[in-house]
Amino acid sequence: MKIQLINPPLNKDYSLSLRTGIYAPLNLATLAGYIKHNNSSLEVEILDGEMESWEILLIKINAPIVGISCNLMTYKTALEIAKVAKQKGSLVIFGGPFATSMPEKIVKNQSFIDAVVVGDGEKAMLDIVNGKGFKEIPNLVFRRNGQIIKTRRTITNLSSLPLPDYSSLNMQEYFSNYKSRYGNHKPFNGSLAISSIKGCEWRDSSGDGCIFCMIPNKGVQYCNPERMWKEIEHFNLKYGVDYFWDVSDSFVDNNEWLEKFKDAKPSHLNPRFEIYGRANRINDRKAKLLKDIGVFEVFIGAESGDDEILKNINKPVSKELVLRAIRALAKYDIRVTVSFVIGLPGETKKSLSKTISFSEELAKYKNVIETSTSVMMPIPGSRAFKNLMKIPEVAIKYSTDLFNLEGLRAEWIKHFTCLNYSDLEKATNDITSMFELNSDFAQPKHKYISSPCC
Repeated sequence: MKIQLINPPLNKDYSLSLRTGIYAPLNLATLAGYIKHNNSSLEVEILDGEMESWEILLIKINAPIVGISCNLMTYKTALEIAKVAKQKGSLVIFGGPFATSMPEKIVKNQSFIDAVVVGDGEKAMLDIVNGKGFKEIPNLVFRRNGQIIKTRRTITNLSSLPLPDYSSLNMQEYFSNYKSRYGNHKPFNGSLAISSIKGCEWRDSSGDGCIFCMIPNKGVQYCNPERMWKEIEHFNLKYGVDYFWDVSDSFVDNNEWLEKFKDAKPSHLNPRFEIYGRANRINDRKAKLLKDIGVFEVFIGAESGDDEILKNINKPVSKELVLRAIRALAKYDIRVTVSFVIGLPGETKKSLSKTISFSEELAKYKNVIETSTSVMMPIPGSRAFKNLMKIPEVAIKYSTDLFNLEGLRAEWIKHFTCLNYSDLEKATNDITSMFELNSDFAQPKHKYISSPCC
């Protein structure tokens, strides 16, 4: 038995980002490791659309079971891959953030997709390849006799996961891409994504979190520190990886876990880390702890230079807290990537001007050299998307699973800001020009211009 797990390439309407092709897909490697650990007779192959040409990717599809993980920006290409897989006789399973946000619509509208995995897919994919009936498999949405059936939901225990398996990928290609793009700024041999935390403490404690958050599961789960160091040590020895990007929502929230993680660090290891961290949880003491762990860079979501806008999106930070965090990290020579989201609810020319001024202020700090700046996209699964769908004419237009993404963004700008796209695009360009590096999301090749609401 063979299964192929596919990471689709970016939709063809978008240009590639700086990070494209430098990180092997952790989600698929985690699935591969779990499946092979529990059934060693299975062959699991990962196909990464960020590394393969489109033609070669389609030719390589040849497994009885094909799993495709997609996000908002890869859904269109994922559908094209699924059609080819189905034509070749494969059982086609969808998963990933976008599929999790609207599984019923996908199963209803796309007949060549046999099932959608919602949320954690380890147990579901193992059961599928082992031949279990769909009704007995957790986290699944599928069709049966014209009806949409949803099975029970389960959450995978992070600490119990076997190590990710990248054996079907050429890892040196990723490391080479990394060094060619970041070599002058991040002096490491290679980087790999890891995930030590699942969920978001702020989202759970506040009730609904930030307006653009689309994390599907409630609850926060921390991986056992010893288990995390085992993974780090394994890939340090196997591939020489010396820089790890922890993709968890916020690495800095739980002081007790951070202390345990620091104390569990093997004395013979000295990897460096890139993490996400909420500014309100970073002070001098926390910065010192991060330095002791080996953190090289922290991604901080400043989002806006207007504190009223930050209140609108339920973000527990302020300009002063962002500055406090950056100063504390600078004290310990920890670098910062700062993000801005342009076009947040209530955005005006005045608030936009404050954000541009704030970004100019942050760019003066020597430890802040990178930005991730983008125009707001109401991602399905987020509160922003739900709010937009409360507008009847918009809800009708976007009632399906396949739609124009820039049209969706334009609807948001029209109904929730007092600006037009050209204002936001200019602000984005003004901000990114202030920093040495810009690791923003994929940019649309064709703009969808909308009129301001006021």
